[in-house]
This record gives sequence, structure tokens and C-alpha cells, in this order.
Amino acid sequence: MDRGWIKLHRKLLDSPIFGHEGLLKLWILCLLKANHKEQEIMLPGLLDPIKLTPGQFVTGRDSLHRDYHLADAKPKRYSRKLKPVATSLYRWLDSLSKVQNLHIKKYSKYSIITITNWDIYQETAHELHISCTSSAHRQECKEEITPEVFLSLRERYSNQELIEQCFDAIRSTRKTGKVADSVLVAQLKKWDRYPVEQVEEGIMAYLDKDYAAQGKREEYLYGIIRNQPIGPTEQKQQKTWRDDLPDL
Repeated sequence: MDRGWIKLHRKLLDSPIFGHEGLLKLWILCLLKANHKEQEIMLPGLLDPIKLTPGQFVTGRDSLHRDYHLADAKPKRYSRKLKPVATSLYRWLDSLSKVQNLHIKKYSKYSIITITNWDIYQETAHELHISCTSSAHRQECKEEITPEVFLSLRERYSNQELIEQCFDAIRSTRKTGKVADSVLVAQLKKWDRYPVEQVEEGIMAYLDKDYAAQGKREEYLYGIIRNQPIGPTEQKQQKTWRDDLPDL
């Protein structure tokens, strides 16, 4: 039965993951388990369904262990090689999170795994073409959007988790929960005009006020970043209560 396919980027060859046989297998398993479309699933003991977006899947210690050793259930010759236990697999999953290949949101009975940059690595050329057909994105799509371009712009920021939360907020302003890669790249290019600290403070202000829930998109976020106290060529000044006093 055809269950679809995934893409593997060649940068995996340069990753420390490639040199660890067990970690590599776990990473590929995560890519294979991730959803390609929005889905709602029910778990035993839960009244409400779990909503998953592309690049996400639900797992737990036992289910991860079972899926990892699925092929091992087939009869084969005896091997002295020890099989990783559930605790080891979950520790490896945390390692993938630390190198920012994925994000783990843990609950009492399950965890939601989100593959970082899923849209970048798994989007098909056909889907990218469709996203470029609207007049709003036509100009942005004139240049090729590649994972290398996207990642090179993101590497400027040390707090990658904050950037990913920001992108998730931008996606939430769309009814489909998706946004074209060209939109995110355009924002990264705009942010590049300002110091990293100013951009990150603007993003935190946008997230703290939950402006995305109010339907305020990336244009509003850019306005916040642009109006932060630190300008492109000036240093941030510490504001005190005296600064708010009127001139006499």
C-alpha cells in the first residue's frame, strides 16, 4: 500500500546524527511518522481529539519503542547487539530536540512531536508553485526558496525556539494554519535590517500580547520590531521612571 514518501536533505551527511546509527534510525522514524496534512486523533482516556498539523505526530515511551523495533518482530538470525530500551529512545529523542531537529511538547499521557522546518524540507515543487501564484507572493517567489537560504537567514538568531514560536504564531493567523515559505523568508530579510536583540524583543512582545490570536499578521509584528527602542544604528538605552516625567 502506498503511504506516501518523505525527503531527506543532504546536509544530514554533515550532521552528528549521521554518525550515530540508532539516532539516525530514530530521526528517520520521526520523519516517517509525521503527518503530511492536518488530522484529529483520539487517544484512550481523552475526551477531546488531538489536533495535529503537518510535521507533527503523537507518541509515548511505549509506542515509540514499539515503532522503533517494528522490523525486529520479524524472525531473523540471533544477534548479540543490544536493542535500545524505551528510556534510551526517549533520551535520544531529547537529543534530537537539543540540536533543534524537532520540538517536544510533553503531556502526562503522551507527547506531541513537531519536526522543525517540516514545510521547508517536505514541501513539493508543485505546492511551492501554488503558493507563488497569488499576487501577494508573486514578487517574493521570483527567487528560488531553498532550505539553505532559509537556514542561512535563521542562523543569525541564537534563540531558535523563539523564532519557531514566532513562525507558528504567523501560521495561526491563516485559516489553513499554513503559510508560504516565501512569506517567512521575506520576514527574515526584513528583520535582517535590525540588531538581533531588537528583533527578538519585538517577537517576544508580539507573542506575550498574543497578537496572532487577534488576527494581527506579520506586518504588525514587523511594526513592533521596527519601533523597538534599539534602532539599526543606535544602542539601546535603559529607560527609568525619570524618563516618563514631563519637561519643566
